[in-house]
Amino acid sequence: MKQIKPSLLLVFFYLLFTFTFKSISTIHTLVIYGVCTLYILYNYKYLKKYLSIVFSGKLKYSVIALAICCIASLIIPNVHHTQDYAYLETLTSIFRTLLKLVTLLILFEKHHKEEVSIKLFSKYIILSTCLYIFSTIIFVVFPNLKDVWNNIIYDPDYHIVLENDNYITRYGLMGFSGFQLAFKVAFAIAINAYIIMDEKFSVKKRKY
Repeated sequence: MKQIKPSLLLVFFYLLFTFTFKSISTIHTLVIYGVCTLYILYNYKYLKKYLSIVFSGKLKYSVIALAICCIASLIIPNVHHTQDYAYLETLTSIFRTLLKLVTLLILFEKHHKEEVSIKLFSKYIILSTCLYIFSTIIFVVFPNLKDVWNNIIYDPDYHIVLENDNYITRYGLMGFSGFQLAFKVAFAIAINAYIIMDEKFSVKKRKY
């Protein structure tokens, strides 16, 4: 915990679990991605380094596959005259997530410099997830706060929480917390388990 910087942790938390204010949701979203884009362009040297790492290894095939899927999601609906571009929104969400993650990577490197490591970066993700889970606990303990918070943030899926008593724990600062949030928490649990195992047990790689 001595390595964790509270201000940077809050930035991690907000970019990983982004919520927008109801009255200015669209403008708020544009500002978030606009600031991230400008910050990345301003620190283009870091971006060049990340791109060289991606395209020098097997990760480049994932990028190529994603690009092909995006192109296909535009062409196929036109060919079949379905005009259904819903899948494109799912694919572009990956790019939006990458935009925020690259911003966090740059911030992380600039703040920690010599201390930079995958483990420390992972700890920021884990602690951010813990903060979100804590917000869920607050809403469970004080259920009336949900209505108050819902009047502040933009959450088109709030009715799902109201209509399903079983979803009492599926609410946090982002509002209704469905599959996307469940995946983020599961990912944080997985990397946390790996760090615990790595710190508790020293496993030596065999040389063949």
